[in-house]
Amino acid sequence: MLGRAGALGHLGRRDDAEALLRETADAFPGDARPCIDLGDLLRMSGRLDAAADAYRAAIRRDRTSAPAYNNLGAIFQLTHRPADAETCYRRALRHAPDRPDAVYNLACVLDDLGELEEAEPLYQRAARINLAEAPRALAALAFLRRKLADWTDHDARREALFRMAREHLARPDGATFQPFTFSLFDTPPDLSAAIARRQAETFEAEAHRLLAASGPFVHTRPVPERLRVGYLSPDFRKHAVGILLQDLFGQHDREAVEVHGYSLLDVDDAYRRRIEAGCDRFTVLSETSDLQAAQRIHADGIDVLIDLGGYTTYTRTRIPALRPAPVQAHWLGYLGTMGADFLPFILTDETVLPEARAAHYSETRVYLPDTFVPTAAMPVADTPSTRAEVGLPEGAFVFASFNTHHKIDPACFGAWMRILERVPESVLWLYQGGTEAARANLRAAAGNLGIDPERLVFAPRLPMAENLARHRLADLFLDTFEYNAGATAVNALALGLPVLTKPGGRYLSRMGASLNRAAGLPDLVCDTAEAYEAAAVRLATEPRALADIRRRLADARTTPAPLFDTPRFARSLEAAFRLMVRAHHDGPLPRTLRVL
Repeated sequence: MLGRAGALGHLGRRDDAEALLRETADAFPGDARPCIDLGDLLRMSGRLDAAADAYRAAIRRDRTSAPAYNNLGAIFQLTHRPADAETCYRRALRHAPDRPDAVYNLACVLDDLGELEEAEPLYQRAARINLAEAPRALAALAFLRRKLADWTDHDARREALFRMAREHLARPDGATFQPFTFSLFDTPPDLSAAIARRQAETFEAEAHRLLAASGPFVHTRPVPERLRVGYLSPDFRKHAVGILLQDLFGQHDREAVEVHGYSLLDVDDAYRRRIEAGCDRFTVLSETSDLQAAQRIHADGIDVLIDLGGYTTYTRTRIPALRPAPVQAHWLGYLGTMGADFLPFILTDETVLPEARAAHYSETRVYLPDTFVPTAAMPVADTPSTRAEVGLPEGAFVFASFNTHHKIDPACFGAWMRILERVPESVLWLYQGGTEAARANLRAAAGNLGIDPERLVFAPRLPMAENLARHRLADLFLDTFEYNAGATAVNALALGLPVLTKPGGRYLSRMGASLNRAAGLPDLVCDTAEAYEAAAVRLATEPRALADIRRRLADARTTPAPLFDTPRFARSLEAAFRLMVRAHHDGPLPRTLRVL
């Protein structure tokens, strides 16, 4: 009966499969397997609460069931309950110590919780005990080592990661990789595109199975004068995306658009409340299945659906893969190509994604006129008021970079150390990050490059208003190279702290250039590492030059320059929505659209 239920599920007859599994579970009350299979079916359907109940039923039948504990842990992880997930994975491993998926899953949840040094050997163990787990475990391990600022054999490890990915992508049965993992590295654009496309194919196949019984969504609503726009995100909360978007929705022209927010997580904080207040309708989808969420979006008559998550944490890409809206695009949360037919547009600008660098993007590029990112007014505390309060020397020139550690690579760090060497009375103020091991590695790297490790000062985590306030105590923000600051750079510029940046060859390494140009500071965009170092030294040793930059930045915030003009950005977005709708209905899609 279990085999038959599996066949029915594979054929898309999920209701029939569910009924058969429930019947089997009733017929064999001492057997955990039917409940586990039922949970798996419900989880694949996106019915996470019902799936969790099925796994709990399996555990009641068999307190030693590693599969039930492991799969219940996966539900907790998907629903943003990492501590509960950790408990389940540890119980699974208590009963099956070498179960590779449980080892990998425990590593992931410890990684998410910041327990990096405990997660590292678990990734290694997952790779050793099962070849099927090895590719994704080794990819996650590469990401973790960047979080730890462990650059041992950095270039060799990176090339090995690329080779492994290419080998698997060349095989139809090869591993699927998380595209975001590869965003840390200067991954060749063709490889990034292939990884994304493989991921998209899995979601397309799952969407096809979910729609097998009901058929695809039909879009018959005529194009209205007032578009219904849906924003789909797990990050309507204290998160880089939520911070940037918190003022935008309320600035939309209600004669042009009706704004629907669809939240994938139910997190109640100040950012969520501000975003919700800016929407005409706000719907929490955390308790709905993927199909039910898509049905809700379709029933709301959404004309344009904007996916703000892409291939990042807590997203549910199956929802846009079901195509609940006639026009679908992605923006802001994930900046690489999705490689997905179901998200045929990307909102961007010509600095971060110029035509010459977009050959491997599958999407039609919708170019916004100024920058790809909005800004929001942020509350700023009155303290700290002196450098001594935060452990900075009063008389030193303070370079700052509050990026997370995984954005720092050896080339970037080497440039920073050469800058410190050329500006003897200076310090580098870094984000403290999650572990002492990472800070120790950064101090050791400084020492190896001839710089006193005490010249690295680490800023602890603070509430947002206090974190923003301390920006006033720095002199110049140094951007990272391969993965620029995004919301972090916006915050710095909004607080009057200039950001020096060096654009690279891909979207993630060109964000700083876009932000500076939209702020009217193109001279803080350096073409080479040598120019970046020279500019940092000049601004540190020529007070008048830095004062001029700061004056221009202050003027840009009050005028305002495009970066700080949220109503202007909202008008550009509305024009972009109209262009996408027109292009969709006229077909075939062009490679580019431009908002003028």
